[in-house]
Amino acid sequence: MASFQILEDQENQISNIGRLKNNQIRNNDKTHQRRTVLGDINSNSTRVCTRSSKQESKVAEKVFKSRNDFVIHEDVEEEPCVGNIITLDPKQEAPVIPKAKSKAQENEKDEKLDLSDAVISVPREPLKDLKVSELLDEEEAMSESYDSPRETSPMSLESVRISSPLLRHSKPSLQLLYDMEEYREEIFQYLLKAETRQRAKALYMRRQPDVTYSMRSILVDWLVEVAEEYKLQTETLFLAVTFIDRFLSVMSVVKGKLQLLGTAAMFVAAKYEEIYPPDVGEFVYITDDTYNKRQVLRMEQLILKVLGFDISVPTIYAFLQHIAVDCNLSLRLTSLAQYLCELTLLEGDPYLAYLPSMVASSALVVARHCLEYDDVWSPELQKATGYSLLQLVPCVAHLCVTHSKASSLPQQAICDKYKTNKWHKVSEVKPKALRLV
Repeated sequence: MASFQILEDQENQISNIGRLKNNQIRNNDKTHQRRTVLGDINSNSTRVCTRSSKQESKVAEKVFKSRNDFVIHEDVEEEPCVGNIITLDPKQEAPVIPKAKSKAQENEKDEKLDLSDAVISVPREPLKDLKVSELLDEEEAMSESYDSPRETSPMSLESVRISSPLLRHSKPSLQLLYDMEEYREEIFQYLLKAETRQRAKALYMRRQPDVTYSMRSILVDWLVEVAEEYKLQTETLFLAVTFIDRFLSVMSVVKGKLQLLGTAAMFVAAKYEEIYPPDVGEFVYITDDTYNKRQVLRMEQLILKVLGFDISVPTIYAFLQHIAVDCNLSLRLTSLAQYLCELTLLEGDPYLAYLPSMVASSALVVARHCLEYDDVWSPELQKATGYSLLQLVPCVAHLCVTHSKASSLPQQAICDKYKTNKWHKVSEVKPKALRLV
């Protein structure tokens, strides 16, 4: 039958030792010397009896640390221990026998100490910022030193190179799309066909009983501020204004619901164009809680129903970016042409009578003239757009007038937007008269 050593805590041991002391005083009257009851207090030890096999049963003292794990001994045929009585010699304190440890445990402890000491003693240098160019140089050096006759698999990680797409692109998303030379011409031909499919009607404002051109200009100016506040793409702004014009071409809207129309149109355009569009609650907030979420969502459904869910239409901005990439135009020239295109959003008419590709081409003509280019319309631009300078004359004339009175308009959100360094301060470029005939 298995036998277990009985571990006693300090509290029980004191009571047992006290009882033993009284018994020994009665049996030994000659002994008056005070003995040590708990021994060395700092050792924090507990004494229990041990068993000896095949020998006369003895009571020995064995020291255990108070935090050691409880040990279960295997069954051994031994002589029974004489209770849990502890006998102490009052004249001489029993020697403290340290716990025997196996050699494997000592080696394990030494290894742990050595490992921890080694880890702690190793100094760690601070992390450094690695540049992509350094990684490329290091990879090239490794590839040059590695000569192997075997062919590498296309799925091998060794053949993966760090390329430029890891860097953040400063170009607009449309410019990155048009950088694909093998598809550029096909994309442009598709856009030319698509721009004639869904268009707003020119002079539709005459059939609106409650909305005027001035109200429309105020709405567009407010949408420009909204786009700047929420860091929306320029294409999102152009799409929203296109949706508004197409909706007003077939539906009559009271002036109290015009801002709701503009808010819902911007919401639809953001969900179509943006990666992370603002929530509907944000659009309710920018209206100063004039409308609630239910009204914005209902207007969104109405817009999509009226437009026949055909919202993938090319805008003036899309054509401008295509021409800029195809002809490798400078950023300052492209920014000035983009500024002129946004000014056309404020007026609506007469620019609704022109195709978006024609308005973008005319804006480049005016921008090149204001920046004093020798040739306002180069053969390269004529080949890329398919428009001759003579075809662009009527639209160029309207753009010159719009540019000349831009600084005196009551709506100044577009002018303030293009005064920043991001757009090369093109709104400060002075307009110049241009006569092509």
